Amino acid sequence: MSSLGQPLRWLATCGSTNTTLNTWAADGAPHGSLMVAEEQVEGRGRLGRTWHSTKGDLMFSLLLRPKSLAPIHAPPLTLLVGLSLLRCLDEAGVHCQIKWPNDLYIDGKKCAGILTEMSTAGKHVSKIVVGVGVNIKEKKELEEVGGVALENCDPAITKWSVLDGFLRIFESHWTDFQKDQSLAKHAEILSERLLDKKQILLNGNSKLEISPLRVLENGALVYLDANGEKHHAVSGELSLIS
Repeated sequence: MSSLGQPLRWLATCGSTNTTLNTWAADGAPHGSLMVAEEQVEGRGRLGRTWHSTKGDLMFSLLLRPKSLAPIHAPPLTLLVGLSLLRCLDEAGVHCQIKWPNDLYIDGKKCAGILTEMSTAGKHVSKIVVGVGVNIKEKKELEEVGGVALENCDPAITKWSVLDGFLRIFESHWTDFQKDQSLAKHAEILSERLLDKKQILLNGNSKLEISPLRVLENGALVYLDANGEKHHAVSGELSLIS
């Protein structure tokens, strides 16, 4: 059993688990605190997007208080969260791919999203709130946004089994990450499981059609542009080409 997830607060309904956990953190919630909601009415994704979630899905936020982590070394954490969830689903027999840097896909359809929010104090990260949403139950809204539910892969999968597995795996990865503050141990598997489709890289006002190649130890994405030239991105958002 993981030591993460304690203490736990469960809510029948909330706006956003990240927002609610941030408030709890301001009141002194300790490292490892977990906020789980049965329903989110104002779920948030990256770049201000809405995360579509309903009752039966897995919606949670985890509070991390690093011992010593510089802000420059924090970005790879989102990929580490995604890898932990991917490995958890591997154990359940569900094969996923990672859309850099924060989504999991099954057969080209989104099944999970991650939103990490960081606060600093001086030269160090004081807290990180990791928000995760996983589509468990099938519903009409998923078809409209190009999503897929895990129950379509295995009806025996429950949100609690996914949560337990994630916390167990992520705790081990988090312990290692605090020591070397890189993805050195995981860059190869992350690269192998990148979503292998041409995508649009959005970075500021620029839009580039790219082909993802691999992930570096610092979490950067190596890709080919439309001319076949190799580059890397340390930030940005990928969008699938429809």
